[in-house]
Amino acid sequence: MIKIQKGVETLIIDDRTLSEHQALGWVAIEYEVHPERTEDDLKLTIPNIKAKLDELGITYSATAKKDELIALLNEATKEPTE
Repeated sequence: MIKIQKGVETLIIDDRTLSEHQALGWVAIEYEVHPERTEDDLKLTIPNIKAKLDELGITYSATAKKDELIALLNEATKEPTE
């Protein structure tokens, strides 16, 4: 998994799709991202995850996989570290 960025948007994608995203102007900013999955994550459905991301104002690719969506949700809801 690779974290990519284009403008203010970030996505976590499968590394096999990096070249396609780069062709569209995305830039890799973090390699080997391993989204942490909890038991609750496994129970979430893709529509539920997308609804939570929508509530938070987080954008995501229409073709994003469940792991990618979970990673975005975890990133958006994690506690800031000082």
